[in-house]
Amino acid sequence: MPGLRDLEQGHSRIDIRYAELPAGARITYSTTDASLVEALHAWFDAQVTDHGQHAEHG
Repeated sequence: MPGLRDLEQGHSRIDIRYAELPAGARITYSTTDASLVEALHAWFDAQVTDHGQHAEHG
């Protein structure tokens, strides 16, 4: 899976926040490490591709 190795190695440098919303929830990932930002984008892009049209990208 694209980006996964970098995410596994750098997970301690990623801030992950969960917030409940009226119609679901939101998970926010943030980091100041540019390589991890790229890895997150690559991983999410692959998730959208793998899970088809019901997945939301944004």
